[in-house]
Amino acid sequence: MRYIISDASKRLNVEPHVLRYWEEELELDITRNELGHRYYSEEDIMVLENIKALKDQGFQLKAIKMLLPSLEKGEEFTHIGNKGEDIVENTGSEWVGQEIKDSPVANIQDNKFQKFQEIMEDMFKKNLESNNDILTEDISEKVIKQMDYLLRMQEEKEEQRFKKFDETIREFQKMRQEAAISKPKKFKLFFLK
Repeated sequence: MRYIISDASKRLNVEPHVLRYWEEELELDITRNELGHRYYSEEDIMVLENIKALKDQGFQLKAIKMLLPSLEKGEEFTHIGNKGEDIVENTGSEWVGQEIKDSPVANIQDNKFQKFQEIMEDMFKKNLESNNDILTEDISEKVIKQMDYLLRMQEEKEEQRFKKFDETIREFQKMRQEAAISKPKKFKLFFLK
């Protein structure tokens, strides 16, 4: 019996995108037809039911991925840890009372994660430093352009103000000349004695 993704998702009571996500994250080997459509076998459904049960108990996909070989064998696990710690019990005594974090697989994954984190931090730091130089140049160039623009605007305003002041002075002088021309001149005669 084979199920298409919509039937499998209904049977498991999850959305189809969840099944696709689990397949990708847990690297599940789900068979596909010649058109590339997923077909779930009864065994796949059982594994997915166990994954769903572990997710419902609070397991993270990282922990489930480590338990996947045992899940495929049909072993059952129960979550007995507090929030933030994954302690599992296995009926096959493989993981009884042991923290997953202390398992060899988890240590390898932690080391890989730490190396990945260090690489990412180095890349981020180098990018930030190189971009910092570029940003500094870009910002200083923009600030210089803005200051130049503001200075030109201020000079233009002062130029206009001085032109208006000059025009006012010329008008005042012209009015004085016109007033002087239109006024009759009085002559004073001085007689000598």
